[in-house]
Amino acid sequence: MYHMAVCDDDKVFISYIRKIFSKANGTNQYQYKIYEFYSGEELISSLDTNKYFDLLILDMELGGIDGDETARKFREKFKDTVLVFCSGMRAPTVKSFKVTPYRYLMKSYSDRQFVCEMKEILSEVAKKSKEEYIIGHYRNNVIRVNIQDILYVENAKRGSKIMKRIFAILLTAAMLISAAGCGGAGRNQRDAHLPKRQRRCRSRRRRLNSSKRSPA
Repeated sequence: MYHMAVCDDDKVFISYIRKIFSKANGTNQYQYKIYEFYSGEELISSLDTNKYFDLLILDMELGGIDGDETARKFREKFKDTVLVFCSGMRAPTVKSFKVTPYRYLMKSYSDRQFVCEMKEILSEVAKKSKEEYIIGHYRNNVIRVNIQDILYVENAKRGSKIMKRIFAILLTAAMLISAAGCGGAGRNQRDAHLPKRQRRCRSRRRRLNSSKRSPA
């Protein structure tokens, strides 16, 4: 079952979106539950729960905290949720694109346009849900990690640690760049864990080997 959130201060529009969901779903292809929020503050306060949202349809022109700020705070916790902005007049801003929305809908759309858009949105939600993943919690955030990105999982004092593939690649690249940029310093860093006497012996051998290779 998919968990869909709709955040809009217009209850009539939320009821309308429910009908659009129903029409776009057709022959009940998708099982879903809709959660209604009538302000950005209400949505944000709900993020303390452990529930994961597969989709958020968010009004840009909310009273109090606006759509951009609400989306930013939502994204801090839900990195992979399909996010859809909806507005009557307001155009997207630079802030709007920073939270990587999947769609930007106008409330002036016809029923047909809304249904077509919603079909594609539901298809994207289904596509993401087919990816094998695990859901965890990190610093009060809900994170979703694709199985194919995991190198290994190890036990920790409180829970588990997950090493992701992209992190390991970046870490390795950073170590190689550091070693290349530092030259001899890179070797010294690699020997840092050795006892002091053993480090001196290695350093002395390197100097001798270097002098042997130097031309007379």
